[in-house]
Amino acid sequence: MVYYTDFSLISNDHGPEVVEIIKRAKLTGRGCQRQTAIYALAMCARSTESSTKKAAYSALQAVCPEPSDLLTFVMFCEMVSGGTGWGRAQRRAVSDWYNSFSDRPMELAEGVTKVQKNGQWTHKDVARLSHVKPDSPFIMLILRYVTKGLNESKKLPSPIDRDQAKQWQDILQYLEAVNNTRQCTGSMEVQGKIDIIRKYRLETSQMSAALMRSTLVWEVLLNQIPLDLVIQNISKIDQLDDQKTILERLGDVEQLQNANVNPFAVVLAMKETNDENVKKTLAQSFELCVRNVKPTDKKYSLVHWVGKELDSKLQEKNPVTIGDAIATMATIIARATHRDSEIVTYTSGEKIKLEFPSTDALACTNNLIAVNGSLSVLVQHVEEALDSFDAIIVLLSSPAEKFKQTFSRFHFGVGTTRLVIVNFASSDVTVEDPKNPFMLEVVGFSVNTTEAIMRFVEGH
Repeated sequence: MVYYTDFSLISNDHGPEVVEIIKRAKLTGRGCQRQTAIYALAMCARSTESSTKKAAYSALQAVCPEPSDLLTFVMFCEMVSGGTGWGRAQRRAVSDWYNSFSDRPMELAEGVTKVQKNGQWTHKDVARLSHVKPDSPFIMLILRYVTKGLNESKKLPSPIDRDQAKQWQDILQYLEAVNNTRQCTGSMEVQGKIDIIRKYRLETSQMSAALMRSTLVWEVLLNQIPLDLVIQNISKIDQLDDQKTILERLGDVEQLQNANVNPFAVVLAMKETNDENVKKTLAQSFELCVRNVKPTDKKYSLVHWVGKELDSKLQEKNPVTIGDAIATMATIIARATHRDSEIVTYTSGEKIKLEFPSTDALACTNNLIAVNGSLSVLVQHVEEALDSFDAIIVLLSSPAEKFKQTFSRFHFGVGTTRLVIVNFASSDVTVEDPKNPFMLEVVGFSVNTTEAIMRFVEGH
């Protein structure tokens, strides 16, 4: 992933305002990529403006609530400044971040053991460089484990208070359980770790390589890890003899909703499994996930303008094609927007309305037709749709310079109509007018693309 550093927005004493926007975007869930807000905060933290720096470090706990987020923040800080820089402000902010878990230390214990490294950074590195002064014996215990290991943490004296002593013991036992599963090296030890994994509900990042190769371990994990992680590791289900409980989880409306599973993530999983029963269940999961998409009364005109590249892969190592991505977006648009929304393509100059009666995205891929037509036809469609739709989405495989020149003359926003260009192939040609808030260009496609577009159309 490439990040661009531009400090112009945080100069001239506007930095605290930028930090507030970053914080608000994070807390309201407006960010499509988790790392984007963290990178922006790191830019502010490394600003030469003292007010901006102070505001950024004050927002660290809000923007980076998870232990993995903290490591990402530190990594980006080093990236922005081009080297290691641990001034007093950063040491204090990081120290305060760890101490913010004083009233919920088990969350910290779970978090720091689930993420071992982010880039070149570990919690061992960060805790040492920040010179944390623990506010509670529990934070001291966890940081001793992180920096010096289990044996050294056991040497610390337990609190005298009975309730605190019980909590201390619970944390220590949890850390010992993770230590055991991390150090498991042989297949003969696997059986003895199953009860530990089940009791403490451990996750994949807390396992050794030997445990991750065990079918017995995966049978336990897939029944207890979060549903989004189950979908990410869907190929492991193929190895199991008893799939019933896991398939029931994948078809559970409440679990899918609580996990906020993205429909496109389900499509990715469908392409990665060879088990027909699993594929059938995932097709049902996709339908349920589409139902969970927040509906809107906005009227969309979705124009599929991709030719022979329909069967091309989105990414080299990913089995999902451009056609799969188009079908996924079209299915969501058809179900979650105004009933008069349209999904169209053109062949030989003729407009063809595409129907998506099924919520099986992969089946809907078969409904797509490779575009065959002149660019002038697409331009005419956009001109005619301006007065009738709230949003026009054009799906392309690779725009030409001529396309950019043609669309630059449109003045979107006169009637609040928004134009979205989705370019599935990277290109040097930029269609979007950066000064026009009613235009959005997306290069590539990810699980969050459709959600980002719908938020943009809603005015966010």
